[in-house]
Amino acid sequence: MKNFKNILVYLDGQSNLINSPAIQKGRELVMKNQGQMTLMDVIQPPQDVSQAYQGIFSTTDLFNMFVRCRKDDLSTLAAQLNDEGIQTSSRVTIGRPFIEIIRQMQGAGHDLFIKDAALCEQGFDSQDFHLLRKSAHPLWLLRENSDANEVLVTVDLAQESQPEGRLLNRHLVRMAQEIVQTHNQKLHLLSCWTLYGEDALRNSGFMRVSKDKLHDMMLEECQKNADIQEALVDEFPDTSIQLHLLKGDPTEVIPQFIQNHPINLVVMSTVSRSDIPGLFIGATSEQLLQKLTTSVLAMKPNGFQSPVE
Repeated sequence: MKNFKNILVYLDGQSNLINSPAIQKGRELVMKNQGQMTLMDVIQPPQDVSQAYQGIFSTTDLFNMFVRCRKDDLSTLAAQLNDEGIQTSSRVTIGRPFIEIIRQMQGAGHDLFIKDAALCEQGFDSQDFHLLRKSAHPLWLLRENSDANEVLVTVDLAQESQPEGRLLNRHLVRMAQEIVQTHNQKLHLLSCWTLYGEDALRNSGFMRVSKDKLHDMMLEECQKNADIQEALVDEFPDTSIQLHLLKGDPTEVIPQFIQNHPINLVVMSTVSRSDIPGLFIGATSEQLLQKLTTSVLAMKPNGFQSPVE
C-alpha cells in the first residue's frame, strides 16, 4: 500500500459523505503514505423529466442544478479534508459512471480506486462489475462487516510457471501483507488444486487406473502444490501467513472458506494474464465475485489494457 499515493474515491451520490467507508479508507491511506486524494462523482444525464417538474424546471435546468449541487457538496468536503491536512481535490463529471471513472484513473495517474460496494446480498452490481472487468488499476470495493477482521489473499499456483504470473502473485501477497501489518490483522493465503483428468481416470472404462495409483497421483499433485505455495511464502518472512491448500473448484472452495472464517477482505486478481486479447476477467474470477460478501481488493497483471479510452 506504500505505492498508493494518488487515490480516487468515488461517492456515488451519497449524502452522508464524511462517514462513508470509502472516505475513511482514503483518508487513512493518504495520511499513512503522505499522498493525495480526489473525490469523484458522475452524474448521468436524465432521459426525461418527471411530469411533476413540468412548468417548473426544464430537463436542462434540472440537470444543471443537480450537477452544481453535487460539485458544491464535493468541494465542501474536499475543503474540510484539506483543513485536516489531507490533500484533497474534487471532480464531478457527466456520463456513464464506469467509463468516466476509468478515464479519470488513466488520465490523472491514480494508483488506487476506492468505493463503497453497491448494496447487494452477495456479489456486486453491474456498475461494479464493469469496473472489475475493465479497469487496469487496483480497485478496493468496500463492505462493512464489524464482526470480521481477517484478510484472505487468493493465489493461483499454476501461474508460478510464468514470469508474469509470478510477479502478479507476489504483488497480491505484498499488498495483503501491508494491509495486515497496518491493522494488526491475521492473514490467510488460500490456493486450490485439482488433479487434471481425475474424473476420467476414476470412472472411464478406457482410462481407468487402480485406486492405489490414483491415490498416489493425487498425493503427488497435492505435495507439488504445497511445495510451490511454501516457496512463495518463504519470500515474505516478516509476516505470519496461515497457509491453506484445498482441493476443489475455487468458486466453491473459497466462498465456503470465507463462511468458516472471519474474513472481511479478499485480495485477488480478476485475470491472470495480460496477453489474451479481449479477456477482461477470468471465468473463475467472475463466478467467485458473484458469490462474495466481503470487501474486495482486485488487481490485474502489469500490461493489462483497458478497453475504455
